[in-house]
Amino acid sequence: MNELALRLITYMESRGDVVFRTDNALNIVYLEGANFDGTPNNDAPDRWNDMRYLITFKENYPIILFAQVATTEPGIAPTHSPEAAKRGGVGRIILGQQKGWKVGYHKHDTNHPALVQCAEILVNRDIDKNYMRTGDPVRRATGLNQHGTRLGYDGNAVGYWSEACLVGKDFAKHIEFMKYIKAGPEFQKDPDHVYHTAVYGADSFYIWCKKNYADVV
Repeated sequence: MNELALRLITYMESRGDVVFRTDNALNIVYLEGANFDGTPNNDAPDRWNDMRYLITFKENYPIILFAQVATTEPGIAPTHSPEAAKRGGVGRIILGQQKGWKVGYHKHDTNHPALVQCAEILVNRDIDKNYMRTGDPVRRATGLNQHGTRLGYDGNAVGYWSEACLVGKDFAKHIEFMKYIKAGPEFQKDPDHVYHTAVYGADSFYIWCKKNYADVV
């Protein structure tokens, strides 16, 4: 997994995205359509087939501190909902890195700590309801949090767990994610710290790896 951490950090830097390299600093990265080891899967709609990672540094070497099955994509039901139609299509967070989350509570539920949106975040509006971003307009979104599901949940369909949010599947693992966030130097220094988060397509990341690493086939 640490080789994956190194490759993700190098990929981020190759794109010109922000990387926090000081010891124990946290880098939040999601891979869309990825297996646990970062390799691409078929990224079928409405499935928990994306990954959430926390990458930190120890003596200038990146390591994966935390990994969790997640979704970066809304489910089928909200994609076809009347509410999404009123917004010009359900939101799908744009690929790349954005800054705009701080520690808080999802939907003001004190039992559900989360990274809550606090600044402008951009999404593609899936106006044609094809579960893809290609050709979709880019718009501002509100209420796009990084949250979990519920204690004991173990379903297969994403459904309404995400209408654009970045969601960890297992709630206990999500709580662990938030414990790492709160223990990190950013939150310890400033509880109102605003976090960067990167969302990348696993397929594009894998193509880049094939071009840059001899062991990738």
